[in-house]
Amino acid sequence: MDELRGKTAFITGGASGIGLATAHLLGAEGMNLVVADVEEAALATAEVALGAAGYPVLGVRCDVRKVDDLEAAARATIVDSIKADRFWILPHGEESHGAVRRRAEAIIEGTQPPVAGSR
Repeated sequence: MDELRGKTAFITGGASGIGLATAHLLGAEGMNLVVADVEEAALATAEVALGAAGYPVLGVRCDVRKVDDLEAAARATIVDSIKADRFWILPHGEESHGAVRRRAEAIIEGTQPPVAGSR
């Protein structure tokens, strides 16, 4: 899948289970990884493991049920000069996943400011 090489995936729930497996698969395809998870210890372990496998990875603490956390994760992604080309938001949380995904994508794409009133 050469079309993925060099692009960046933002993976929520990426510290364990399907999210971590997805991160390994996409890393093996040459993608940069932004791995987000609410569990800080698991996130740190996943970030070390993915990095040791040779994948470019940024771990960010994020609870997808909280818009503030998504905004902070988007800012961390942008500050680290990694632009997310694909979002993989796994099903968990209480909000509409479509709404959360659209908000996060708009922040990353720059069509919506991370913080209300900023640009």
